[in-house]
Amino acid sequence: MRIGRFEFRPGLIPSLATLLVLPLLLVLGVWQLQRAEFKVRLSAEREDALQGMPMALERLRPQWEQGRYRRVESQGRYLPDRQVLLDNQVQHGRPGYWVLTPFQPDGLDQMILVNRGWVPMNADRERLPQLTVDGDARRVIGYLDRPPRPGMRLGDSVVSRDGWPLVVLEVDYDELQARLGPPLVPMLLQLSEQAEDGFDRDWRVTAGFGPDTHRGYALQWFSLAAVLVILYLGLNIRRVPAEG
Repeated sequence: MRIGRFEFRPGLIPSLATLLVLPLLLVLGVWQLQRAEFKVRLSAEREDALQGMPMALERLRPQWEQGRYRRVESQGRYLPDRQVLLDNQVQHGRPGYWVLTPFQPDGLDQMILVNRGWVPMNADRERLPQLTVDGDARRVIGYLDRPPRPGMRLGDSVVSRDGWPLVVLEVDYDELQARLGPPLVPMLLQLSEQAEDGFDRDWRVTAGFGPDTHRGYALQWFSLAAVLVILYLGLNIRRVPAEG
């Protein structure tokens, strides 16, 4: 195809490569925009739920998943000698753990893991943080959420096998229930930031990638698609010598 003194003569290999790669880049960009929209809706739902009055944890049984982000409260006792440290949790640029303490609600035959917040890892990894809390009767308040989903796991979820606190790479409810005894509610109770006996609890920091992060990734994919088109045109458009 000729336009003035320029001729567009695409090669077979560049054309096939562009036809294969360009749609993929565009799909990835659109997918990231969809993820951003999803995170916006999720954040709005989460904020709405957090503004409501707390309801008794026991009232959600057995529809635990439907209670995600709902503010709940419960009366019961911690099991301070059976605590769990969720490894590979980075905050403020430092590695650390989430402290998950089993809580036995009164009148419920299930326990729930209360996420009491983040603690930094010691320079000596073998020396675990102090997680002191008593087992007196208390009222806990917070909101329900799923545990974080780990990436690819090559081995067991348990790091420390003897003694407590137990160090784990993910919240494996089957594994933890076998060690703790009573059935576990398949959610975490994220302890209120104002509650006592907690650690660093800026839950908005630990909520994962926000919409802006996904929009940034979308921009990167669309930019790569634009560069691919420019390169394709630049490599296949030639100036036609003037006839003399």
